[in-house]
Amino acid sequence: MSWEVLRVMAPLVIISLINVVSGLGGTQKISLPMFTALRRFSILMTMLLEAYVFGTSPSSAVKMSVFLMIFGALVAALSDLTFDTVGYSMIFLSDLFTALNGVVMKRMLTACPAVNKMAVLFYNSLFG
Repeated sequence: MSWEVLRVMAPLVIISLINVVSGLGGTQKISLPMFTALRRFSILMTMLLEAYVFGTSPSSAVKMSVFLMIFGALVAALSDLTFDTVGYSMIFLSDLFTALNGVVMKRMLTACPAVNKMAVLFYNSLFG
């Protein structure tokens, strides 16, 4: 452990902490089917964020499967007519931070030779 590793890991730990807190807050406010449907948007957000940060574009098959997964989750949750602005906001915040977590971790593994996959998982679990 060194100050360099702590400095590199700090953003990931903060992102993970916000992700957990917002996910738990959203779970408390909305029903399980709607929670599951809204959490599917984290996959779409990750795909868009990776395209923006890394300049990659997923294949058409991946895009279609993400679309079908989100569509299916929304169809399954249509019977839930309750709406809680705070709950929905918390879940979308959790989606955003889930996407950020994946992109930051991927960026960290490619940009910083001081950490590897196991070190990232270890330090994230230790500090988060």
